[in-house]
Amino acid sequence: MIENYTYRSPSESEPPARLGYPEVDQGDAEVRGNYFVNGTHADGAFWCKRFRAMEVTGNVFVSPGMLAKWIPPGKQASYRWDHNDTLGAKRRRSASGR
Repeated sequence: MIENYTYRSPSESEPPARLGYPEVDQGDAEVRGNYFVNGTHADGAFWCKRFRAMEVTGNVFVSPGMLAKWIPPGKQASYRWDHNDTLGAKRRRSASGR
């Protein structure tokens, strides 16, 4: 997912941009140079699930609550999450589906 723009207005509660399937592990993903703006959904501006290798760099995440949600695969994962900009009320990262 490279150089995309997603936007939810401040009053919108629809889910954010999502990458991955909930029931099976995926191979690898590159998420680079995107803008993710959340309305009020609890999952934040970006949601990704079950990638064995993931690189998330150079993105902008905007959300009044959680910025992004990453759910690891069932097996060991390798990921790089850096050089991203964030704007939001709460700076926390969720690394599980709980």
